[in-house]
Amino acid sequence: MYKGHLNVAKYLIEHCHSDPLSTDEHNNTPLLLAAISGNLELVKYLTDNHYCDVNMRGRYGRTPLHEACIEGHLNVAKYLIEHCHSDPLSTDEDNNTPLLLAAHFGYLELVKYLADNPRCDVNMRGRYGRTPLHEACIEGHLNVAKYLIEHCHSDPLSTDEHNNTPLLLAAISGYLELVKYLADNPRCDVNMRGRYGRTPLHEACIEGHLNVAKYLIEHCHSDPLSTDEDNDTPLLLAAISGYLELVKYLADNPRCDVNMRGRYGRTPLHEACIEGHLNVAKYLIEHCHSDPLSTDEQNNTPLQLASAYNHLDLMHYLSNSEPKVTVNLSTSPIPEVVSTGSNIEESYGKKYKNVINRYTPDQLFRRTIDRTRKLKSGIRYGIKLLKLKIF
Repeated sequence: MYKGHLNVAKYLIEHCHSDPLSTDEHNNTPLLLAAISGNLELVKYLTDNHYCDVNMRGRYGRTPLHEACIEGHLNVAKYLIEHCHSDPLSTDEDNNTPLLLAAHFGYLELVKYLADNPRCDVNMRGRYGRTPLHEACIEGHLNVAKYLIEHCHSDPLSTDEHNNTPLLLAAISGYLELVKYLADNPRCDVNMRGRYGRTPLHEACIEGHLNVAKYLIEHCHSDPLSTDEDNDTPLLLAAISGYLELVKYLADNPRCDVNMRGRYGRTPLHEACIEGHLNVAKYLIEHCHSDPLSTDEQNNTPLQLASAYNHLDLMHYLSNSEPKVTVNLSTSPIPEVVSTGSNIEESYGKKYKNVINRYTPDQLFRRTIDRTRKLKSGIRYGIKLLKLKIF
């Protein structure tokens, strides 16, 4: 059925008595597979002869209408709704409607058709409390977002269950043209905060979207000194994530202070050393004159933090920097070791690997979420191709 051979399907059902309601290991029926492949004539044959139930669900609780909308098959979706009375408000296991799925995958004509259906609600929420507008923005579908705002009156200030607006989601994903469009909307506030008290500028810096950060600062006058719930500035977040070009851009801003402290009294240099970003640490010390002897609230220097997380290249660099960096543990929770040169790996790397953890469970969870989100964005395209559950 997936290949769409109507004559073969007819023969197997009518002469060989193959079961049109049989399911594969993903719980998909022949009708579901025909809808996925977009073969309208095969869909018509299976539904017109009462062989199949058009509302029978397959993988992830999806009906043939859901699958047609994921694949962008407008003709199949029309037929299922107008002739088979498939429900355009039905939801799958993730609480996604056909309209939400069409918006997520960016099929404008399909979005128009579904949005014009009097039974459809363009503000109906699915997974994570997101509307079709949220889904279009996180995937960067500018044409869909425009249509939903300008013709369907979707609210550009609506928030999902994480308190993220469409603009925040566009900044997270790094879609500059979409950020421009939303930021120009008089109803949008570029300083509106989402999860963890972050603005679009914070989110762009976490993800390393230099072009988005530039636009927000230079054209929207976003504040590069604004802090989130953890007291982290955009520069601190860029240093944590290791985006050197973004660090350079922010550090060159006359309003930015490279020694401004965030959570636990840490500077961008401390954060770069915790995460093992040697190139960022070098730039902060050599070009921004960050102090390699500065201490955080726990009295840890950049070298102590680098050693605690076993970043050997950073330890070599810091131990040989001027002024000479050593570890003085009279006030530090890290065991006393003073080492330079070639003995660093022996004295630090083996004996004191991962001896401290400076994060509370909540902070560790947040950092894990941020890193996981990067992985998600990196494999999103593959997930679309495989048609697995979307993150």
